[in-house]
Amino acid sequence: MVRRDHVFEQVEFISKLLYTILFPKKSKDFNINDYKFDTASLELKLRLSDLIKENNFNKAEDLLFESIDNDKGQGSLQVAVWFYLQLNNIDEEILEKNDFSKQEVLEGIQEIEKIVMSS
Repeated sequence: MVRRDHVFEQVEFISKLLYTILFPKKSKDFNINDYKFDTASLELKLRLSDLIKENNFNKAEDLLFESIDNDKGQGSLQVAVWFYLQLNNIDEEILEKNDFSKQEVLEGIQEIEKIVMSS
């Protein structure tokens, strides 16, 4: 079971802030899992989803940041919010068993926040 601790809550808060910037015309009860991504973003999301299912979190994060570096639009950043919310809902023991941590989830979403705020 996912423990709702301070890090979990911080990731949730930052994600909601990013919703207002990256998904500007969405309602308060917006659910990113229901969002219809464009074709390139959907492809990235599906690739990341496969890596998450394989518990290959580091490879997924590397792929995400590579995509962000190559993407001139907001699509990869939108997927990044989805990605870190997915990781945030994975039990910490599973993350740590696969060489990842809740702290890395927080640091990742904070990096996305920096990218968004600087653009």
